[in-house]
Amino acid sequence: MEYNKEALAYFKKEGVSVVFLFRHNLLRRYVSILANLFDKEAKSLNGTHKSHVHSRFEQVLGIQKFLGVIPRKLTSHHVKIHTQPLSKQIQNWLEVYEMLKGTEFEGFLGDK
Repeated sequence: MEYNKEALAYFKKEGVSVVFLFRHNLLRRYVSILANLFDKEAKSLNGTHKSHVHSRFEQVLGIQKFLGVIPRKLTSHHVKIHTQPLSKQIQNWLEVYEMLKGTEFEGFLGDK
């Protein structure tokens, strides 16, 4: 984040709570980051990049409670765009598979 100190100061002043959401599968996260960078450069719409959300439903009751808001069903108009298995998205999949197989990172080879 380019202006992290300024943003932090503003959040503290205004009493803003921040929630960071992370993917469990880091390999899928990196593939998504690379795909989004490609999309941003190659497929911009009217000169702007559309954000991507990687879950169909964004309702998270725990987060709503943390934020102190009245829990409600949330909806999003964002759609998941990278739906294929990792083996279809990674050009050198066999090399990546063999490199991670049998290591502590083998779990990232799944599609969850």
